[in-house]
Amino acid sequence: MSNTADGVDTGGVLSQGDVVVGHLSSGDEGSQSGMPDADADAEGEPEAKAGLPPFDPLSPSSVGSREDARLKVRLARLQYEAQEKAQARQAEINLRLEVRRLEIEADKQVKLRQLDLEAMKAAAGPAAQPTLSQVPDAPPLVDSSPTTFDVSKHIALVPQFRETEVDSYFSAFERIAISLRWPKDVWSLLLQCKLFGKALEVCSALWLEESLKYETVKSAILRAYELVPEA
Repeated sequence: MSNTADGVDTGGVLSQGDVVVGHLSSGDEGSQSGMPDADADAEGEPEAKAGLPPFDPLSPSSVGSREDARLKVRLARLQYEAQEKAQARQAEINLRLEVRRLEIEADKQVKLRQLDLEAMKAAAGPAAQPTLSQVPDAPPLVDSSPTTFDVSKHIALVPQFRETEVDSYFSAFERIAISLRWPKDVWSLLLQCKLFGKALEVCSALWLEESLKYETVKSAILRAYELVPEA
């Protein structure tokens, strides 16, 4: 063949070395573009493993936590109820003690008044008291003498004094006293057994003779509560 023909033939046919180089180049490109990165997969796995485990409401630990919470709530409720009952019992005990103290104080005041009255009569002497021969038509002294009238047995029948209803209290007291036929000279003693606060202070400030007069005590208490004008 001629040189021209040899040149054409030689230029149109690829050599074996060119084929091998081209195959290796295409393989490298495919690995870089289409194949996954093994290093990236290896780095993602630890992150997935490091996360919290999923919550399971039926797991033993979850059920135990709920039971503990319910137990704490129940214990707190029982403690609160026990405290309320204890406070109520203490309040009732205090009330009973206060009522008993007032009863003892009232009984003591009544006895002191009676002793003072007896001392006054003893100091006045027998001449101050008329005899039955001097006053033949005089009524018996049993109903009007405070020494024979047991005031302590009638204290429970005296209505409780109320500072918010002072005016109406005296009306109620007088109706009861008249209905039970209490001697008028013991009205003041019975009344003072139920007084407290400002009314008791006013009565204690009176002279002994004045404190034994019901109308005087009544007027002084009404003036103290500004229910009647000053005289």
